[in-house]
Amino acid sequence: VSWNALMIETFVQAGMAFDNATYLEAGEEAAKFIRTYLWKEGKLLRRFREGAADYEGSLDDYASLIRALITLYEAGRGEEYLHWALEMTSHLEQEYKADEGAFYLTGPNHSILMRRCELYDSAQPSGNALHAENLIRLYQITHHRDYWIQAEDILKVAKSFIEAYPQGASYHLIALHRYLNREAT
Repeated sequence: VSWNALMIETFVQAGMAFDNATYLEAGEEAAKFIRTYLWKEGKLLRRFREGAADYEGSLDDYASLIRALITLYEAGRGEEYLHWALEMTSHLEQEYKADEGAFYLTGPNHSILMRRCELYDSAQPSGNALHAENLIRLYQITHHRDYWIQAEDILKVAKSFIEAYPQGASYHLIALHRYLNREAT
């Protein structure tokens, strides 16, 4: 889901930038596919292959898709995308949030021995970084202060990582820029 969500985000951004309905429709159709086949009983599944949806979604899957859904909403594609993003955000808060303030990479029922919070970007952006930006964007749309506070919590946890290796925390820097840009809030 995470890679496809990044593609959805790209299509929708390109559709808005170039005023290209084909790109917007491609992004929206991909989101609808995920909703139909990978959103089951209020939870996101990770992959669809040969007609079967499998594996519990990770923070990266949720955060990437929430980001794309917010962008679909901002592109005027419908309020249902905002509602779905809010539903997934609530699920992350209930099931993935660590006591320190960031979010675990996996849910509580995932089949690994130890849950951890990933903060550095790798081949794709850090789920925590994307979700910090998501939370700020949701705050800007809804004005629910809890989103702002959760974004601050992530940025506080990521502070030492950003300072130690900023080139590995590029998306946290993007979220921090949005956070510090008070004129946009």
